[in-house]
Parts: sequence; structure tokens; C-alpha cells
Amino acid sequence: MSTYISGRYINLEQEGAATTDVVELAQEEGHDEIVTLLRSFKLDRIAVSQQLMLELVLYEELSAELFALVIFVCDGLMQTRKTDETQNQQLYSFIRFFKITEQLPIKLQMLLCHRVFGSTASIIASSRSESAFRRLARSLY
Repeated sequence: MSTYISGRYINLEQEGAATTDVVELAQEEGHDEIVTLLRSFKLDRIAVSQQLMLELVLYEELSAELFALVIFVCDGLMQTRKTDETQNQQLYSFIRFFKITEQLPIKLQMLLCHRVFGSTASIIASSRSESAFRRLARSLY
């Protein structure tokens, strides 16, 4: 079974050095999530592709919402409260994140918002950020 990925054909059943196909290689290396994904892809590549696209859209939405929060804090529309690290570690980390991102240029803020959710994208589309800004503004005012 071969498929066209990133501009080239990949044979998912191609023999490797120590295994008969990519799935077995991933299994030997302990990549259980990849094994599950590859097996699902072999059974129904269209459904798996659609599911991955939905997950990517979800990460884009989450990244845009976080970016909207960052912009609102940077522009003074929202403020972080002071807290001691010993009071609430999670809240302290969250506030520290915003203090750090306030110092960064906007492109790095976008990149950081993507990385928080594990996305490799670098830019947040204006349509996504605008809708996130609107939702946040409605919820605050």
C-alpha cells in the first residue's frame, strides 16, 4: 500500500532493515499512538485524514483563543493579578506565562500560542484571531 505524502509516494508496507513494514518498526520503537494511527490509516485513510484535520482545526482555535488573551493582557484590556508561587503553583505559572509573552514581539507570541498546544504552525490566521477576539470581548464586556 503506497500513499502520496508531502510530495512523494510512501510505501507503508516497505521492508525495513529489521522489520517488514513501517507499522512494525513503530511498534518496536514503542510509538503506540503512531502504530494505532497507521493501522487506522491502512483501514480507512479518508476517515483518518478527516479526523486529523478536525484535530488541527481544534488546535488552531485554541491557539487563537490563547493569542486573544495574550493581546488583551498586552493592550491592558485584561490584567493579571499578583500571586505568590506558594499560594497556587498553577495560577502562578499561568500569570508568569503572560508576563513573559508581554515582552515578546507579536510573531513570537503567535508562535508560542501554537506551541502551547503542540501545533507546528507559526501564524494564526486573521479570521481565527478576529473571531477569538470577538468571543473574548463578548464574554468580558
